[in-house]
Amino acid sequence: MIIHLITKLSFTLLLVLMTNNAVAEWKLAFNGMFRNKKIQVYLDYDRIRKSGDTVKIWELVDFPEGSELVNNLSVKSLTEFDCLDERHRSLYKVFYTGNMGEGRVDFSVDTPSNWAPIIPETVTESLWKEACGKQDFETQTLSMPLPAAPDWESSGWMEVYRDNSFIRFHIYPSSIQKNNRFGRVWTLFSCKTDTSSRLYHIRRILYEFDCDNKRVKVVDEKFNDDPNPPNDGGIRHIRMASRPTIEEWKGQSIEEPKLWGTLKNDLFYNICNR
Repeated sequence: MIIHLITKLSFTLLLVLMTNNAVAEWKLAFNGMFRNKKIQVYLDYDRIRKSGDTVKIWELVDFPEGSELVNNLSVKSLTEFDCLDERHRSLYKVFYTGNMGEGRVDFSVDTPSNWAPIIPETVTESLWKEACGKQDFETQTLSMPLPAAPDWESSGWMEVYRDNSFIRFHIYPSSIQKNNRFGRVWTLFSCKTDTSSRLYHIRRILYEFDCDNKRVKVVDEKFNDDPNPPNDGGIRHIRMASRPTIEEWKGQSIEEPKLWGTLKNDLFYNICNR
């Protein structure tokens, strides 16, 4: 009992020393309203600790007008953010009777909380962006290099769809890249015209899927630059210049012609469920 009490007191003392305002360089990260009360959140950037995809940072939450949630006027906490999986948890909390970490230490919590998701357009999302380097949901992607575009005539293409023997859709299985959230794959659209039995390759598209948020974007797109394509109006209409640029993320169920939407939807689940 005595040992436990000493340990508890030692931990509280250590926590107070670590969160002392004299050594902390608090910088305002959020200034707004919460439940009709003013709230200000400060971060100590000088003591930020990064390890892999996680970041630990000290926060100071100040309630200049008081709070309906707690009887204290300020709270210091060591928060851990998961930059990749968009979640957070509290490691330690110290509650103060005064503003800006002043006054008496009312009580502390040294049990880490469960991981919770980052909810868009909240104070927590603002802090997550600050702690993780001001990332946002639109810039996250696979960190590995892009797979090279397979040759048009490579034997590695696998046909997964055909429409009345006219349009063919292929994927290149060996190009698939996947981690616990994102997936990429090269695809190929081909067709046969009414006047020719030759299979004509129209375009290659490198898709990337955000499996958690059910989004898709085109990472690279290359159209066939054959100077003598089959003399078919439909093919001439869809032949365009390549666009090796990264699109914005889009919901995988966005409005598109039925064929493209269905293929992309099926591809999304095939890649994300691997």
